Amino acid sequence: MKTVFLFLFLLVASHASQAAISFIDVEDLGTWEKMLALAKAQKRNLFVHLIDANCEDYKELRKTTFKNDEVETLINTQFLALKVFTYTETGKALAKLFSVDETSTLLILNTDEVLFSQQTGVVSAAELISALNK
Repeated sequence: MKTVFLFLFLLVASHASQAAISFIDVEDLGTWEKMLALAKAQKRNLFVHLIDANCEDYKELRKTTFKNDEVETLINTQFLALKVFTYTETGKALAKLFSVDETSTLLILNTDEVLFSQQTGVVSAAELISALNK
């Protein structure tokens, strides 16, 4: 019994120490079309982080911008946050569709795939909040 409680405590503690944005890896749930359907069902726009697996900008965003309380709240309440790796089929298609050359790009789209904002590299919390509120 103590082992179960210790395991649950460690699980909760490790989750709390990570950035609180609830990113979904598109590859975990299937296809881009399924993500669009999920966003439509939840009546949310899409916040897409298109990244390379070894991207330094991604690591920096996780340490800074994504830990901002207002950023976390905006994304978690108003957007379906998706993490898409550039080496996947979906990642390649999005990179081509939106002319993405950078290894870390943030895309804000509606469920009709209309692009509202595209930012590359490390962006500050203030810049991202401004883009999210448009």
